[in-house]
Amino acid sequence: MNRWRWLIVGVVVAVIVAIPAALAFRQATRHVTTGERIPGLKTPEKLILYSIDGTEDFEANRDARLATAEELFRGYPVLGKTEVTSENDRNELIAVLQDGIVHHDGIAAKCFWPRHAILASEGGKTFEIVICFQCQQYTLDGRHFPLISKRAEQKFNDYLRQHHVEIAP
Repeated sequence: MNRWRWLIVGVVVAVIVAIPAALAFRQATRHVTTGERIPGLKTPEKLILYSIDGTEDFEANRDARLATAEELFRGYPVLGKTEVTSENDRNELIAVLQDGIVHHDGIAAKCFWPRHAILASEGGKTFEIVICFQCQQYTLDGRHFPLISKRAEQKFNDYLRQHHVEIAP
């Protein structure tokens, strides 16, 4: 009988310890997977969506590829670009971008081989955003590597294809 009493006490203690730990983990996870929107970027007056080549293959042949590139965006060769002239399309692409930043997956790889970029202007401010959906990170004006979800990638690719812009593999 004594053994059962100790077993029950042990289970009760384990539950008492586990509940606060689980709540703390849940709160910490909630914080990690919520990014902050890019301030001041909601309804841009101008937006250019780029397809860039920041792939691993580009890294291996960087000097040769840079020498033959017709245009660079933040140091990456531009494969193609399209100006988003429709206000609805601009707002939709930025909404998808911001949603991916706010609701990222909380996981990033170390590669940073970007294939997409955005040049946007709103309220007299210019935003240069380079995005690697492979590692789920982006840079804003060449700084930091915040997280972004892969969800926006399909929307960007669809828009680029619709406008006959080559997409990096």
